[in-house]
Amino acid sequence: MGSICKVLGIRHTVVEIPEDEIFTAEGVVEQLKKRPDATHVAIIHSETTSGLINPIEEIGSAIRSLDPKLVFIVDGISSFGAYIPDFHKANIFYMAGSANKCIQGVPGFAYVFCKKSHLETIKGYERSLSLSLYDQWTYTKKTKQFRFTPPTQVISAFFEAMKEFKKETAEGRYKRYSENQKMVSDALTEMGFKLYLKKEIQGCIITTFYSPKDENYDFEKFYDALAKRKLYIYPGKTTKADTFRIGSIGDLNAEDMKLLIAAIKEILKEMNVSTPVKY
Repeated sequence: MGSICKVLGIRHTVVEIPEDEIFTAEGVVEQLKKRPDATHVAIIHSETTSGLINPIEEIGSAIRSLDPKLVFIVDGISSFGAYIPDFHKANIFYMAGSANKCIQGVPGFAYVFCKKSHLETIKGYERSLSLSLYDQWTYTKKTKQFRFTPPTQVISAFFEAMKEFKKETAEGRYKRYSENQKMVSDALTEMGFKLYLKKEIQGCIITTFYSPKDENYDFEKFYDALAKRKLYIYPGKTTKADTFRIGSIGDLNAEDMKLLIAAIKEILKEMNVSTPVKY
């Protein structure tokens, strides 16, 4: 988000906290009090760097109590579909979602949930021709079309994905993802792996584990061995700590998790990595 603001010439402040901690309502309000000229607040709901979930409902409510005019923007790209926020409680003005991720379509377009009363006020403020929310909204109302040629195959896949989502329900999808996440977390902790996050801030979308300190452990070999079995985890770390990540979303269920767990046990043996793993 900071990089986007920098490229577009938007005056902004990036507030950073340790990557294994969540933002809190109290912390956000404290930062805003230091910046009385702030007009917008933007936050990521599901942080895929680590897997944590920021408490957007509490944060948004606190922002409204501080100043109802502050525009709250949420990046829900990785979370929407598994997590459906209370938009009123969270005081969300804009939240972006994706055709893939927890909707389980294919990548290719995004959508934005907007507070209509505010959307009506932003004409002329856009910094992008193709990404103008106001222009797309008004054009769609008039023509029921995209302003520019849309990715029709992605929209078709999205339509099918939404039918599946409606059948499973948001509650069902969250439950399935949570069961996937718990199964992998429990199994790997039994093998001695340490979780990067505290359980109370861990989301159901992706889980980060510390890499073992065993001299025989090598992530590239570990990853390649899983890939040869047609099992794919995230290729590399994004945290400052030495970690690896396992996703639990998509069209996956308990049987898929069991296959992954069994494969990890086999591969650790092949690599001569003792269990419980060493740190």
